[in-house]
Amino acid sequence: MKSLTIHIGLPKTATSTLREQVFREHPEVVYLGPGAGFPDADEAIKEVCFADGLNYEGERHADSMKKLLSRFSDDNRAGVLSYENISAPGRDRLMKATRLKALFPTARILITIRRPEDLMISMYFDRLRDFAGRPHTAPSLTAWLEQEWQDNWRGRFLRLQFAKLLRTYRALFGRENVLPLFFEDIVHSKTEFANKLSGFLKVDGETTRRLLTEKKSNARLTSLRYSEIRLYSRFPFLKPLERTRHILPLWAKKLVGRVTAKGEARTALPESWRQTVRNYASAENEELRAEFPEIEAYDYF
Repeated sequence: MKSLTIHIGLPKTATSTLREQVFREHPEVVYLGPGAGFPDADEAIKEVCFADGLNYEGERHADSMKKLLSRFSDDNRAGVLSYENISAPGRDRLMKATRLKALFPTARILITIRRPEDLMISMYFDRLRDFAGRPHTAPSLTAWLEQEWQDNWRGRFLRLQFAKLLRTYRALFGRENVLPLFFEDIVHSKTEFANKLSGFLKVDGETTRRLLTEKKSNARLTSLRYSEIRLYSRFPFLKPLERTRHILPLWAKKLVGRVTAKGEARTALPESWRQTVRNYASAENEELRAEFPEIEAYDYF
């Protein structure tokens, strides 16, 4: 293959859309990520992200990755690995970056970034997907923010450290080999986003733009579903009502389906938390402003 690019996330920055609709479907891309049928790659990246240092088998994974990539030595397409957990906190992110460099020393790195306030809200709604009928599995936005803020070693606020992440990968892979892209451009400047991505991958930009216009993957909870979850979390004895959907007549199920499909769930950060997020992001990422003036228009700080 002519190059290998590793898309490391961040989570909730259209990673599913890029993975499912662009990387898997673009005719000029060899997709090597989750679901592509390359178990050695899946195992290697899983261990990069989660293996304890005493148990990490770096040499074995390096050998298996060399063998995998050699299968495409005569393929003129661009190779893409996409694993959003590489950039997520949980295990040491510097350790993950160093392991990745050892496995793929000539790789190029793609990082996708999103407005901090919107990223936190999106992560909150993603948290609610785990709702299992128990109140603690569906906290209010304020309670969830408080929990994440207190967990300053692993909490999701660490995902707002865009500049630190960018510096780390530029230092390891070279400045010219690391491309940050902004989620907001997919919404407001899709052609520009597609052109930047395609130029980095060296693939056809018009095809990329067309693939990005498809319905987005991993859609957020609907507003109705969010209301249901919050209701059940406050009044758990009502949760059995959810089962009544299965006995509704067909016409009623269609009606419910049309209603639940209307509108994604939305909420706003309480003003005190909005300021906390903005202050944290500004302190961590002020240096991005000079290099990427577009984030002024997207109100990052």
